Amino acid sequence: MGKRVTSTYFPQKPNKTWRQLRFAPCHHFDVSHQMKPLCLLTLFLAGCGLVPQKVSVTDPEVQSLFSQSRIFPRENYGFSPLPTDNKTDIRIQRHSRGAYDVMLHIYSGTSRTIAFRRTENGYRWIHEQESFQGPKTYNSPDGHLREQIVLTYETEPVSGGNNNALTINYFGEDKRLSGHRNISLSEIKPILDEWGYKDNG
Repeated sequence: MGKRVTSTYFPQKPNKTWRQLRFAPCHHFDVSHQMKPLCLLTLFLAGCGLVPQKVSVTDPEVQSLFSQSRIFPRENYGFSPLPTDNKTDIRIQRHSRGAYDVMLHIYSGTSRTIAFRRTENGYRWIHEQESFQGPKTYNSPDGHLREQIVLTYETEPVSGGNNNALTINYFGEDKRLSGHRNISLSEIKPILDEWGYKDNG
């Protein structure tokens, strides 16, 4: 049984069916009276920013948030560099009453979230989490899953990581990491290399 940690949030890339449903007008579907309120609610949430909206890496708001996030020396902590490829799947989510005000969801070889708190002058970086998938699978109470290493660094409580410290979690059955409570960057570096993430750490 692979190690599981329930306090850490793991972003999952939305599937194609959900993207099609989310952006399609209600009148394109033969929906019953019971389904129409759900469709309208989905569109309402998307319009309010509660559902992540797809944006380009060149979007001025994304570039501004990237600029604010560069205060964090991510590569010193094993995180990937910020993406520059316009084909990168980036989604922006606004959540003004939660643990953050804006969150970027980035899918580019890894799955990553970057969170920001609104300030008088713009936004302040407060959280980053990146998930690296390995080649092996393991059985869990949630089903048959791919092993993964998850890095979290945050300055305010967002996902359950330690504030102002790197948190590393491993989910899987690799004996080099499974069962370890305090995993170090030096321990995961050779494993990430094996998985093909040679530019990290």
